[in-house]
Amino acid sequence: MATWIGTGAADPNDDIKVGDHKVGIGTTSPGDSLEIKGNLATIPSADAYPTLQILDYTHDNVSINFDSYYRSGWKSSDSGSNFRIYKVGDSLRFSYASGVSQGSTISNWASEDTNCAMVINTSSQVGIGTTDSKSKLHVNGSISLPIVTKTSDYTASDNDFVIRCNCNSGNMTITLQKVDTCPGRVYILKKVYYSNTVSISVAAGDSISDGVYALFETQTKMFLSDGSTTWHVIFSQ
Repeated sequence: MATWIGTGAADPNDDIKVGDHKVGIGTTSPGDSLEIKGNLATIPSADAYPTLQILDYTHDNVSINFDSYYRSGWKSSDSGSNFRIYKVGDSLRFSYASGVSQGSTISNWASEDTNCAMVINTSSQVGIGTTDSKSKLHVNGSISLPIVTKTSDYTASDNDFVIRCNCNSGNMTITLQKVDTCPGRVYILKKVYYSNTVSISVAAGDSISDGVYALFETQTKMFLSDGSTTWHVIFSQ
């Protein structure tokens, strides 16, 4: 037996339906214990913080779904794209799908390992393109890193990786970050013009392991910060 709570408006979707162990807000046919057709806002009291807690004491799988839902299998509510954040076993998985018509089963999600873009495990390891990470970051696929070309003096930043030094117009200086502010950081410097000089500058108290503070001809060097005072040259050609 269903009970209606509301204004008695002509459109029953404006009311709340309680029945069959389900509550529908803005819908006459809730499919879950609580189904809301509309927006949901949580406004904490002055001394509290908004918190969303999803707890499952019986099973070891919990999910947050975007344009997807579970009805005797994973279903799509948008033919363009579907996503879920899925805690299953002892890992947190980020899954994706596309091209599945509304109401149809997302067959790629029948296995937790399929269409899984990223996994975080309890060893604080992140896997991208793999569900079995063996390192802090395990990438199964290609990666893209930034590359810039500079034609005058430049200070390497947090956003840099490969810096091409085009000194065709004259001498230039590349300044590396202070070593103890970026432990483990890698920079690759590439001189792309034979003439003129590319000098390498470091912060006061820092040094370069090979004692050479310049690039020659079309030289390439890779530098690694030890987090203390030294930029170590780990590749030079």
